[in-house]
Amino acid sequence: YGGKDNDALLGGNGSDFLYAKEGNDILTGVDGTAANPGRGEIDTLIGAEGNDTFLLGNATKFYYSDGVDTATGAGDYALIVGFNPIEDIIQLQGASSTYLLGDSPTGLPAGTAIFKKTAGSDELIAIVQSVSFLGVDSKSLRFV
Repeated sequence: YGGKDNDALLGGNGSDFLYAKEGNDILTGVDGTAANPGRGEIDTLIGAEGNDTFLLGNATKFYYSDGVDTATGAGDYALIVGFNPIEDIIQLQGASSTYLLGDSPTGLPAGTAIFKKTAGSDELIAIVQSVSFLGVDSKSLRFV
């Protein structure tokens, strides 16, 4: 749990529950140094007041990949709750052209799904609840 200040909330291996509370917080549900950050994890990242940043990738890796191009990645993703597209940012690895937005897969929580395009079945990276993005070029999405 975050506090009233600007906090960096870090998960690790395994599924995590991170709650930002007040302040401009950074939420990372995975161990970014792992070979496959987020593989096999379903992390719940909850934003609150302030300008929160949800890290779903860094300059060299996208998180929550199951490593199988023929699977949808429904077993590893970030569930983002309390996202405010006016204040908050979702950081993704790569370029906007390598992602697409859509409905969350059947059987998973409702929301806008962020998929990484792959050679096979597109990879689910996150489900953002209660938000509709205009597209992958939204100012709420930052690509590194």
